[in-house]
Amino acid sequence: MMRNPGSRVVAAAFVLAVLVAAPAHAYLDPGTGSMLLQGIIGAFLAVGVTLRLYWHRIKGLFRSGRGRGAAGDPGAPASGSTDDKLGS
Repeated sequence: MMRNPGSRVVAAAFVLAVLVAAPAHAYLDPGTGSMLLQGIIGAFLAVGVTLRLYWHRIKGLFRSGRGRGAAGDPGAPASGSTDDKLGS
């Protein structure tokens, strides 16, 4: 089985870092765990809200054969709208 040569370098670096690491002498109180959990939950919710806000644009990237102004695209101007004629 052929392995990626880079994976051996990463594994060797990890083993070296574990063997050479010195004790930190640090204290993490219970509030730190709560703060980390709150940050992780907040990050997931932020991604969810962002996806919800931009869902129609994300879906538009994967539609094929439809240009701007296609039926069902709420961001596209209607054909023959007065917005097109104002500049001329």
